[in-house]
Amino acid sequence: MLQWAERHFSAVLNCNTYGLHVVEQNGQSKTLISTWEGRLIIFGEEQEILSEMDLLKTLDESIESNQYLEMVTADSAAIATSPDDQGDLAFFATCWVVCETSGNSVRFLAALFRVRNDGVNLVTKLNLPTPPTYCRLTGTSSITNGLHVWLIFTAARAVRCITIEPTTGDNCEIESIGDMYPELELGALPGATLRTSCLTTSVGRWSAIGCDTGYVIASVSSHSQNLIIDRAELKFSGPISVLNFLPEYDDGSNNKSVHLLISSTLGPAAIWSLTFSSTGKLKWNRQCVLDQSNHHDSIVCGAVGDDVVCVGTYGQVLLLYRTDELDSQMASPASTLHVQAPILSIGLANDCCVTILSSKGCHLYQGSQSPLFSLPDDSVSSK
Repeated sequence: MLQWAERHFSAVLNCNTYGLHVVEQNGQSKTLISTWEGRLIIFGEEQEILSEMDLLKTLDESIESNQYLEMVTADSAAIATSPDDQGDLAFFATCWVVCETSGNSVRFLAALFRVRNDGVNLVTKLNLPTPPTYCRLTGTSSITNGLHVWLIFTAARAVRCITIEPTTGDNCEIESIGDMYPELELGALPGATLRTSCLTTSVGRWSAIGCDTGYVIASVSSHSQNLIIDRAELKFSGPISVLNFLPEYDDGSNNKSVHLLISSTLGPAAIWSLTFSSTGKLKWNRQCVLDQSNHHDSIVCGAVGDDVVCVGTYGQVLLLYRTDELDSQMASPASTLHVQAPILSIGLANDCCVTILSSKGCHLYQGSQSPLFSLPDDSVSSK
């Protein structure tokens, strides 16, 4: 088992599970930490604080004296720049709730910011009719005609889709999400979305959505015709807290399959595979359970790297597993990190460093060996 040391810690309070954002730009990595009260802190590669911003001031939203604003979810996407351009860093997509001091929700909004290394600008702001639960800001791709896409999920169990021009930030809402993402045209979702993940393979474009009701919906669509090939569901006993596609790897079978790290808050976390049956229908198979993942209170978050998968718990423990050991029915942790606070989010910048956002702040851990690993590449019902 590897030895780990906490290399740096910065105290940051009032964060949630969507508060950690690792931005890769021109070969450099920067970490953005956001708090529910609207602070945004930019850290360098050594976890030094580069700048701190007040998003509430930039948002400039009028509220009553007995009200306050809370950021409930956020995501980021790096802005493509030349190596000489040290200005623009990332688009930062956020969703907010206006609450009364009694705790009642009054109204809801979403805001997109353009973050620079030394400041922040508001790109656009829009009202939401129902409470937001999750948002995602995609990178540019051929699927989106070179645009970023901002996906906003709400408690109404629906999704809104807004395209963003990668340099100017010009944005436009798409009337029919199926025109761009047919796999997300699901009608009424079986719950409020808490997690999403996607993957592109030779078979097609894969997408997965995890809900507060314990449902996971996975879909695959064709590259050429932009049509749904098939979709499949899983049902867990608790809200989905971990949902990540793994990079393609050989699981020893001859099937064209993809793999996901999935867990509800109740656990245990497990690796699930999706394969096509002889009739051409998608089917689920629980390939590997991550041992000890449900021994440390609720499972809050997870992360996937090329060679490792991680699970973070409310019980202040981070578990790391080697991907080359995920072909057995039960995988034991390769390393265990004890953090002095509940873990909210995990960032894997590379194979020898792990960034952890806890309820106390931002921790940077480094393993005793480099690279981290030398590798080759709940109760559940399915239908």
